[in-house]
Amino acid sequence: MNAGQVHLGLASSNFVPTNPEKFHSPSNDVESMSTDDTPPQMPTPSPGLISILKIKLRDCFEGYFSDEQIKATLAQVKSSSFEDGWVPIAMLASFKRIKNISSDMGLILAALNESTILEVSQDQLRVRRRIPFEGFIKADKDENTLYAHGFSKTTTIEEMKNYFAQFGTVQSVVLIRPTDDPKYKGAIFVEFTSIEETARVLNAQHIYDGRQISVSLKRIQPAKQSKAKKKSKGKSDLNRVIYFSGVDPSSNHAIIKKSFSKFVEVAFVDYRRDETTGHIRLKKPLARQTVERLQQVGFTIGTEMVQLKA
Repeated sequence: MNAGQVHLGLASSNFVPTNPEKFHSPSNDVESMSTDDTPPQMPTPSPGLISILKIKLRDCFEGYFSDEQIKATLAQVKSSSFEDGWVPIAMLASFKRIKNISSDMGLILAALNESTILEVSQDQLRVRRRIPFEGFIKADKDENTLYAHGFSKTTTIEEMKNYFAQFGTVQSVVLIRPTDDPKYKGAIFVEFTSIEETARVLNAQHIYDGRQISVSLKRIQPAKQSKAKKKSKGKSDLNRVIYFSGVDPSSNHAIIKKSFSKFVEVAFVDYRRDETTGHIRLKKPLARQTVERLQQVGFTIGTEMVQLKA
């Protein structure tokens, strides 16, 4: 070795590292940094959890088709999608209560196919009650008649009838005042053939020819009171309070009052946000009659079906 040269000990081809595991080449470093792009596998629910979820789903779906809620359920279904009692499963699966349990359509179908109350169509797309609901045949004329106002003076009865025909079969349209009456407000009575048709109308927003159309049930009139009852009218709350449960916790006073005001005059709403229960007080003693009417047509607050008690 010449003077001044430094020997590193790496030039010789016979060099062998004393600890090969600590000796890395650049290529080895690149390989050691490579990652596996395969997504992590989600844990499979236990059989016990699957069983619990199916029971919850089945109970929820069967509740939607119960005598108390079926009319409100069908009110959410477009007339073009409703046939012979069948309801699209995907539509019901979009309800918040169902999604809070599971959005797995396979699990939902498994739950429905185990139901003894409901049946699933052969294509696995629709569901209905095994025993048809008989309440639909008990409706009388008033329960199928709606009050609507907001049409212009130039809108004809035929045009009004054609507009409401998208929700069902219109039996008749009657002007409350003639169009040449100074007090005319575009108000009509429109009669349908079934309660579920009127429920669809009540749960829809109505704009016709650029005008907002308000729709409600024909106002319920209080029964005539005897003189003795009038004298004993000391209890102001008698037959004036309606309790509700199952409301969406994100609801507010305005939404709740608007929903009830389609059917009856509301004095005030007692409800705390983030809760699912509350009550309203009516201006007139019509609580029991109103609850009976709402149970017949199906009643929702926002998009949620609720339970009522007077």
